[in-house]
Amino acid sequence: MNDEQVHWKILGQTTVDIAPAKALDYHTDYDSGDSHSSLELFRESPAKYAAIRVFRAMQGDPPTSAMKVGQALHALLLEYDKPCQFVFSPTRKKASAPPIWNSTAAAVGETIGLSKSEMQQLSGMFLAIANEPDAWNLVVEQRGFNENVWPVIEPERLQLLKCKPDRVLENGLVVDLKTVDGAVDPLSWSRTLAKWGYHRQAAFYLDVLALAGQKADSFVFVAVSKDPPHEIGIYLVDEESIEQGRRENRELLERLAACRRTGVWKHEWQGKILSVGVPRWAIHK
Repeated sequence: MNDEQVHWKILGQTTVDIAPAKALDYHTDYDSGDSHSSLELFRESPAKYAAIRVFRAMQGDPPTSAMKVGQALHALLLEYDKPCQFVFSPTRKKASAPPIWNSTAAAVGETIGLSKSEMQQLSGMFLAIANEPDAWNLVVEQRGFNENVWPVIEPERLQLLKCKPDRVLENGLVVDLKTVDGAVDPLSWSRTLAKWGYHRQAAFYLDVLALAGQKADSFVFVAVSKDPPHEIGIYLVDEESIEQGRRENRELLERLAACRRTGVWKHEWQGKILSVGVPRWAIHK
């Protein structure tokens, strides 16, 4: 039995459909409100946000390899009420159109292509979570709602907002599954939390769910490393970080409302002459 067959057997499937249209509709339905990811896009670049979501002159960035593997893991663990399927293609030696590994995949419309190494990574993370009782309990076993869309009207600015949490448990705990490059020990996760703004995500989800009338008391991340042996960290977001995320989200919503009101989609530093030098750590004394 070769490596490809081994990993197909581990996953217990031979053909498949990840149903990406569901995720695609949520992220590209620009008229149904702003999500956490769209606020992060605005934070990165108001001009890019406007080009994609307001003027519809650009498309969003295509999914990276890391995003594809993350989406596949979410499908396996959170969409277990329907078939989970992938297009599995061998690593290409030349720059050409990827061959169809399984002919039945040709009938599948929008699909996620996984290389052999990506499939190995996916199966390793899946098995790591399946063998970690607390992680498996949060992601699979406890009763709750998976990937429901919660739309609301933010009362202060009358802005349409929405969120789609990975899981909302009946006890009010919101669970989010993250695949992480590198380590997931507490210190590394603290840095990851700040680097990617996950404290803003936690605050956004809790606030939108509260506006929707859904019990949501706290937020926990189940973080799994993409690197073998795929260690897992389970981290509640502390209240101080939630409050920091709320402050930053309020600032983003204020800036977004101002851009919509004025029609000017720029960072505050654009169009100004500023004095900027090398970082302080780079100055030799």
